[in-house]
Amino acid sequence: MMRDERVYIMRKQKMYLLVFIFSCLFICAGCNKKQNEATKEASAIIIENTIDTDSLQPETTIIDQPEQVTEELEELIISDAYVQILDKAYDIITTNETDFLVEDGWTGLVESTQGRPIEECVAKIGYTLIDIDNNGTEELVISDDGEEAWANRILSVYTMHNDEAVQIVDGWARNRYYLLEDNTLYNEGSGGAAYTIWGTYKVSEDGLSLQAMDTYFTDFHDENTQEISWFHNTTGSVDIAEGEWLGTDEENSLFPLMEQMQERVRDLDLIYFVDYPSERAKYQY
Repeated sequence: MMRDERVYIMRKQKMYLLVFIFSCLFICAGCNKKQNEATKEASAIIIENTIDTDSLQPETTIIDQPEQVTEELEELIISDAYVQILDKAYDIITTNETDFLVEDGWTGLVESTQGRPIEECVAKIGYTLIDIDNNGTEELVISDDGEEAWANRILSVYTMHNDEAVQIVDGWARNRYYLLEDNTLYNEGSGGAAYTIWGTYKVSEDGLSLQAMDTYFTDFHDENTQEISWFHNTTGSVDIAEGEWLGTDEENSLFPLMEQMQERVRDLDLIYFVDYPSERAKYQY
């Protein structure tokens, strides 16, 4: 075979080889394309089946109501008659004048503000609504939580009658009232070294006064001996003629029983006057 023919055959063989290589590459590319499309379709099916449609919903954010809104809602359930009492109480607390004219029913509150900074008074004196006699009408209770020994001491209790606020308790330092766990009222009083009184009361059936349950008090049993004795009755009277003699103070002291009563005093969840609605506040402290 001549040299030129060999060169021609070799070139022809190379051409066939190149055609074969390109054909393989084209087939492989087609296979890869189909494989990629199949992979995409399979992936789409997997994604569609695994997506949590709930996560596509817009998020809901719970926003707490501002304190001002909460106070306004609370204010709606306070009757206008009670609001007038609270306005008056706020004025007394934030005036805090030593020569303040004490009106009937305000003895305890005026007394509690004397000698105390206004900032302390508004932070320790507060109010709450409690249905004391379980008749469906909430009573307005004003209390001073300032001194630890007299914590939860009640200054005033008001109830509603014919759309008006009626006071049924007026308490002060020597005539202290506390609310017990069973919603009865416990009273501690003193008229001097020889005269001590304490007892329990409940709201009367008409809801307009207190009715005595048990009353214990001291007095001189014999004016000649000047011995102090304890007496008891269920009428609320402090007349020894209406009381059962229990013995002298040395023979039968009832102070341990008083301590047991103090352990039953209910903690009051007060709204302090420092948080009194600003639209009613006349004093900026």
